[in-house]
Amino acid sequence: MVAFDGHETEAGVSFAALHQILHLLTQHVPGQLSEPARELAQALEQGTVGGLALRATVLRLFRQAARDSPLLFAVDDAHWLDEPSLEVLVFVVRRVRSDRIGLLFAYCDEGRGGKAISGVPAHRLGPLDEQASREVLQTTGAAVSVCAVLVESAKGNPRALIDLATSLTPDQIRGDQPAPRPFPRRVACAARIRTDWAGYRPRRGGWCCWQPPTTRQT
Repeated sequence: MVAFDGHETEAGVSFAALHQILHLLTQHVPGQLSEPARELAQALEQGTVGGLALRATVLRLFRQAARDSPLLFAVDDAHWLDEPSLEVLVFVVRRVRSDRIGLLFAYCDEGRGGKAISGVPAHRLGPLDEQASREVLQTTGAAVSVCAVLVESAKGNPRALIDLATSLTPDQIRGDQPAPRPFPRRVACAARIRTDWAGYRPRRGGWCCWQPPTTRQT
């Protein structure tokens, strides 16, 4: 699996995400594929490749990488992908339906105006229920009473659950000291919680787009 995240600071840099993908691909599939991927990354840096030639080259590299075993590309925070990179990936998605290549994009509503990525099957993810939220918090070691505060504050946002929990001191996690209610603005922002006059409200939901790999009989 090749996993990577979109970054807000690179959202306006053309082909920044694709450049990172090519770097990760050389690590995932070393050998003959490394040199073509490096050459393509260098061409992106120099601005000497684009259009259909770029898309076809990326498609060919992906297919070569999946020649011996299925390959999954998992993209988190895909709403921060630069648009040129996303266009190349969608081009690939539309042409690998008979290949052993899977692409998974996860992104939030606000990043793309509540719209799914065109041409990719999508499933909208809602907030976690209370039980699922508590299961997420099991990794934090939070006391039962603290979990109740975090679950109420995060409103089903799994990222917010973890971010809010890690913002607490050890004494607060154990329940020896009370957790802040509401959480300070700086913590709310770090946890991707938006604010309005009514208080702190987390962003709820997002999209999961998935082009599964094809199973090949041998």
